[in-house]
Amino acid sequence: MNEKSNYLEQAKGFVKRHKTKIIVGGIAVVTTVLVVKNWDWIMECFTPELLEGVAEAKDSIVVNTGEVIKNTVVDIPIESKIISYDEFIRNLPKGHKPSLGKVASALERGIELAENQTLVSAHIKLRAA
Repeated sequence: MNEKSNYLEQAKGFVKRHKTKIIVGGIAVVTTVLVVKNWDWIMECFTPELLEGVAEAKDSIVVNTGEVIKNTVVDIPIESKIISYDEFIRNLPKGHKPSLGKVASALERGIELAENQTLVSAHIKLRAA
């Protein structure tokens, strides 16, 4: 009986020491099984027609060359829209402060920010159509 309890204590200690590795190993096994079981479906997601659409979309993306683009919507073939936003001032939630980089960037442009404001850089968003 003493040997059995000693063995159980050793097993519990092993599990406690290697808990993270056991969890990661379990996740890896489950992920592998799911990929193997659903391999055909995964390959259907990468059909040549879909991949051609992605290549066409890459060709039609406009690169910002420093010109100011006013909230422009550009058509791209994958039923999405690229929306370009100019830089703007955003009010921050209570207790939040702008980063020093944004404050410096605003000062360089001659923009005065209040304590609870930050400067949002010009950016582009991809929206579903």
